[in-house]
Amino acid sequence: MGRLNKYNIKVHDKDVKRMYSKGYFVEDFCAKYGIGKATYYRWINQHKTFRKAVEEGKVKGESKWTRMPLAYQKKNFSYPYWISIMKYKYGYGVNKIKGLVAGMSSDAIIDFVCKKMAEGAITEPQVEKLMSIVNAKIKATEINHEERIKNLEKYKEKYEHLRAKVEAMQAKENEINSKKN
Repeated sequence: MGRLNKYNIKVHDKDVKRMYSKGYFVEDFCAKYGIGKATYYRWINQHKTFRKAVEEGKVKGESKWTRMPLAYQKKNFSYPYWISIMKYKYGYGVNKIKGLVAGMSSDAIIDFVCKKMAEGAITEPQVEKLMSIVNAKIKATEINHEERIKNLEKYKEKYEHLRAKVEAMQAKENEINSKKN
């Protein structure tokens, strides 16, 4: 007798999407329904609706995990755990993770580094990597500031030019009005 296929389109499609959206993984789904990973992957291959539900749920789940460092900056957040989830569950490499952490404010990264150094939870090379992110953010901010100043100067010149035109038009209008009176 063959394997019993417990797949139920109404139950499993909805639940796999919901679980992935909440940040759960394949192991959680398999445990909930008492199936092995082989069965789970067989369902993906055999049922298009299940495959689509998995893909949609993973996109939402990845989005949730991606935003976590920003959401939990002030709380005790486990960056090593988060990095391992992003790396092994979503295939993020070192550069992509650096990019996500770089989305945090420089102050938040510095606070994190100081706290972890005091706890002895991070090594000196890790501190150097994190501080290089902070330095890069500061340099980018300085560059953005210089660009903003240049743009403001350009806008100021345009504004003065337009203001002169408006004043000239107002003077002509006043001249015309004075001739009519």
